[in-house]
Amino acid sequence: MRRILVIDTGAVLAQGLRDHMAAQQRDGRITLASDRNAALGEIDGSRFDAVVCAIDEMGIDGWEILTHVHAGSPTTVRIAVARDVQAAMPSISTAHRFIPSPADAAGVLEVVDRCCNLQGLLVSPSVARLVGSIGTLPSLPHLYAQLIQMLADPEVGLRELAGLVEKDTSIAARILHVANSAFFGLPRQVRTIEQALNYTGINTVKSLVLAAEVFRAFSDDGRVVRVPLQEMQDHALLAANIARRLPSDRETAEEAFTAALLHDVGKLVLASRVPEEFLENLAQAQEQQRPIEDIEQDRYGVSHAEIGAYLLALWGLPETIVEAVAHHHSPMRVAHDAFELLDAVHLANHLALEQSAASSSEPARDAPLDPQYVDALQLQQRISEWRQMASEGAESS
Repeated sequence: MRRILVIDTGAVLAQGLRDHMAAQQRDGRITLASDRNAALGEIDGSRFDAVVCAIDEMGIDGWEILTHVHAGSPTTVRIAVARDVQAAMPSISTAHRFIPSPADAAGVLEVVDRCCNLQGLLVSPSVARLVGSIGTLPSLPHLYAQLIQMLADPEVGLRELAGLVEKDTSIAARILHVANSAFFGLPRQVRTIEQALNYTGINTVKSLVLAAEVFRAFSDDGRVVRVPLQEMQDHALLAANIARRLPSDRETAEEAFTAALLHDVGKLVLASRVPEEFLENLAQAQEQQRPIEDIEQDRYGVSHAEIGAYLLALWGLPETIVEAVAHHHSPMRVAHDAFELLDAVHLANHLALEQSAASSSEPARDAPLDPQYVDALQLQQRISEWRQMASEGAESS
């Protein structure tokens, strides 16, 4: 039974949720709190699966309430409903998801269900057992954390951001290399980080910084000496470049780039924390010609996808990216009937693995695309076009 707290000065959204759940014959409890004190009283006195806050009506009190929920019950799903959430949001970790207002009850309930299901996956006993067995997880990379801090300051411009990145010459060189690749198709050569920020976008550079720091941290770990890190990094970059070309809108394309760039971070965690088991999993996957996620599932009850999502959630990345990473091998675990972010990451990973197999004597290392999945999203024609795009990008990279 879903327990949802709605924080709103009016009763329309709360009643809409009740009516929608009744129409679907679903058990649930919708509680309405119409002011700050009532909301805090409910939060401190009861347990909720999700808190939905109408920011436009509640103002600064709404953000303070969501921050209070985050501090006291971090696994409770926090959803902000507002006309312009991004402009008013004090912190990326304040809410898991943002819904533009006016919001309909069916859409809100769908978001609540998806967030709750993801939270349930990340705190499942299988994930808890594996995380407990591998010990300390990596902390948020330092340069990326500094970049996030600077971006929170509206007075900081591209030149200051570029100056920060350029202090790390190896990461700066990596960003310039990627920005000048054929996948971006920029009209001129990018020679400086400031130009890269200007032409490819701040979010793209931010994602490249995070990925570069992650791979460098693991490459410096003596426990992963026998792990094919360069191959994994090349695959991540190819998948990211494919993923950003699949969605039709820029915001989703940027998120797809980030999620695809980091989709296999769980492999890096396993490779560094349980290296012998990781190598055994790789060998078994190759010997049996099965995807490594199936081998991991047999061994741990979860795969690198869920472990990677768990880490990214700890680092405070957006819930949409965490969800896409968690389900990048199995997008149909999430109920949806239109192409979206997690589909872009799933297909980009598949297409990138196809290109790797095409250029070597090894068999493909990913399960075939599910025909029912392809039919459900009507992707037959588009996959052929995307496969050609991926092939051309791989040849020119």
